[in-house]
Amino acid sequence: MKTLIFSFIFFAGLLFGFTSCQNKSDDMTPDPQVELALTQGTWRVSAYTVNGTDQAALFNGYIFTLNQNNTASANNGTVTNGTWASSTNNGAKTISIDLGTSMPFIILNQPWKVGAFNFTTVNLSFSSINPTVQSVLILQKN
Repeated sequence: MKTLIFSFIFFAGLLFGFTSCQNKSDDMTPDPQVELALTQGTWRVSAYTVNGTDQAALFNGYIFTLNQNNTASANNGTVTNGTWASSTNNGAKTISIDLGTSMPFIILNQPWKVGAFNFTTVNLSFSSINPTVQSVLILQKN
């Protein structure tokens, strides 16, 4: 009888363990609010700082378009095409823009955390640990 009770408790524990443990860290779903804001019109970089140093001049003259089909482009007289995506992971909204590996676009090829945003301004930040880098990117609607 003890073996039967022990077996029942053991299998009930396994069943509970398998059904209650879900890894939410891989739940990377598109964020409809961010996507709606970013796909309305064209954008320019109004500010870009790295560890507090102004680097916005890297993006002077570029107009960015982010489309609903997740294609992206940058135009400064020459058009560069790529992709973009938004996601929410454990409540943190992020966007990434991939326009290739040439400067200044390689800067955008990372997950940018979305701060305050609306239909005219989007505040983004990126932090790395090694080496320690704090970047802030502000997109302004044209």
